[in-house]
Amino acid sequence: VPRYSRKDWPHFQTIGRHRPDQALLALMDHLHKTGVISAGRVSLFGYSGGAQLAHRFAMLYPQRIASLHVAAAGWYCVPDHKLTFQIGLAQPKTPPKTTGGFTAASLSTLQLRAFLKLPIYVYVGREDVMRDDTLRKHPTLEAHQGRTRLARARSYIASLRCAAEARCISPDVDFTELPGCAHDFSTCATAGMTRLVCTR
Repeated sequence: VPRYSRKDWPHFQTIGRHRPDQALLALMDHLHKTGVISAGRVSLFGYSGGAQLAHRFAMLYPQRIASLHVAAAGWYCVPDHKLTFQIGLAQPKTPPKTTGGFTAASLSTLQLRAFLKLPIYVYVGREDVMRDDTLRKHPTLEAHQGRTRLARARSYIASLRCAAEARCISPDVDFTELPGCAHDFSTCATAGMTRLVCTR
């Protein structure tokens, strides 16, 4: 949960002009008020497009996250101020107007130290190397993160560790390649991903 329908949320993977983060915050507040979850932090998991939203949400609201689990994201927002948001954290030349008078890039930068201290688990199928129609393709993205989900996951882990160590933070990140798995949730789940997410 939540389920972002294609009709109502065609761009739920990213946070900027569209605000899927606010829908997720509202759901968390509702679940707390109705006694379903405690007031503490939550463990957040996302697969593919959901993983894109999950890690961007955690960058904005690390104080709400106990642990972050991202699986087979198509691409990532990395903690690099040389790359323009949403590939990195540099402000775009024409930042989108957002509620509250700030951009997701600026807020993510303010929260970056707290984000880098989170336990972060990244999962991807070892065979997730197909460049299908749903995979985002952009020259800058491919130059910095790679051309496949497997390459991009490896690059993301390296960028997290580099950014943490540059700030004298011991990175708490773990990377799992799931053998025999391409870009298919069911296959990844039965290959051990679900067990790992639920026991960490």
